[in-house]
Amino acid sequence: MTKKLAIIALLAIGAIACKKENDSENPVITILKPATGVEYKKDSVIISFTVTDEDLHEVGFSINRITDDSVIYSFPKDHVHDNPFVFLDTLSVNPTINADYILKVTAEDHNGNETTKSSDHFHIHNH
Repeated sequence: MTKKLAIIALLAIGAIACKKENDSENPVITILKPATGVEYKKDSVIISFTVTDEDLHEVGFSINRITDDSVIYSFPKDHVHDNPFVFLDTLSVNPTINADYILKVTAEDHNGNETTKSSDHFHIHNH
């Protein structure tokens, strides 16, 4: 009987230790680049942002034209666990017109808490 109680106690402790905390905090997104008003050529758009969350699950982003919200570059949400998650890359995009754009970053944690943040406007030349 003592062995059974010990096993039950260990199982109960294990279940309590593995239980997720009730997390209601949204991921925090910090957009570093592009900066407001910066002008880029279509093959040199610098994107830099960080996402912090103790239980990060997915991060994605897009570059959208301001006038009609059309997407010219999309990086669908991808499975990540880094904390912080750091993204820095120079992208080649193919805009059809010279226009102002914004970067939209979306992040979600394992508890379904989600944040979307947009950058200030920047300009991309199509030639």
